[in-house]
Amino acid sequence: MRKTLLGFLFVLTSIAGFNKAEAQVSVILYTSPAKQFFIDDLWKSTIINGTTSPINAYLQFQVRNNATDNVLTLITQAITLAPGANRLNTSEGTGGKWVYGNNEAATILQATGKLPYGQYTYGISVYTASTNKYLGSSTDEIEVRPMLPPELASPHNEDVITVKYPLLSWIPPRPIIGLSIVYSLRVVALQPNQTPAEGLLQNPPMVNLDNLPSTYTMYPVSSQQLQPGITYAWQVAASYEGYSLGQTEIWTFTVKPPDPPPADDIIYPVVANVSDGHFYVTKGIIRFAYVNKANDKKLNYVVTRLDKKENLKNLPELLVKPGTNQLEIDLRHNTGLREKEYYDLLITDGKGQVYKLLYYYITQ
Repeated sequence: MRKTLLGFLFVLTSIAGFNKAEAQVSVILYTSPAKQFFIDDLWKSTIINGTTSPINAYLQFQVRNNATDNVLTLITQAITLAPGANRLNTSEGTGGKWVYGNNEAATILQATGKLPYGQYTYGISVYTASTNKYLGSSTDEIEVRPMLPPELASPHNEDVITVKYPLLSWIPPRPIIGLSIVYSLRVVALQPNQTPAEGLLQNPPMVNLDNLPSTYTMYPVSSQQLQPGITYAWQVAASYEGYSLGQTEIWTFTVKPPDPPPADDIIYPVVANVSDGHFYVTKGIIRFAYVNKANDKKLNYVVTRLDKKENLKNLPELLVKPGTNQLEIDLRHNTGLREKEYYDLLITDGKGQVYKLLYYYITQ
């Protein structure tokens, strides 16, 4: 009876010792709250060494699609697990054996660093480096949901804005729970007949900002100022730890051209044989109507400064036709003009008839 009891106790002790060895290492898998999986998420899990001594071990990562198709198997080189919690880092994948599966999910993960949406099984197993002894593992089902790309918000597409430093804003990709997303922003001026896509591809950017942490920014005062009447194209791209989360559509906005100054009432007073004492204000262009009763081909005229009786030189030649003519004499670059002086327009037709008008010149 005593031998039987001792044998039973030995068996219990052996089982307890075996369970203790199995529980030497535990794995806490990282799961993204945003329901996404990036290749760097492999290194966000935690390995807990439950012993009081360092363990030389290697890790085997496994990602499967539908629990059958291998998407990725990674076996690391030997690493040292210190007693307690060990947070992994990307350097531990260097020199490891990476084996991607022969399926669409594996191709996308290898090309983009991100799993496409779907259901996956993800696990980490730990083995001793010297004897390949199993030390612990953890496996979980993960769901990767579709992520919508960012969207532009304001200014709206094809808006006409009235400010030179607008607030540019956009909507983040969704879902974004738990992801520290940064954005890049490009703004270019479009050439006539150029599409927005061509402009972003070909034109030098007026704004080219990276690592923006928020979903809005004022147009930088340090950038080239927006010009009235010019159309601009802009686009925002989102990324997470170097991985693309998509980009927005390309939108345009135009800075409103300045309102044209109110046009002065343009009148063409009719020259007459006798001055009635009226004068007309001019800012350098003398406008008048002339009835060509003599059927002249060319206008015979002078412009005389009234106080000094001096004729202006270098007057333009004016051709006339029979009947009424609306004519303009552009004197804005004539060096003989003096501000706030009166000038007589005198016309002599082919029959010797003289016609006149009086003008007062100002610059403003």
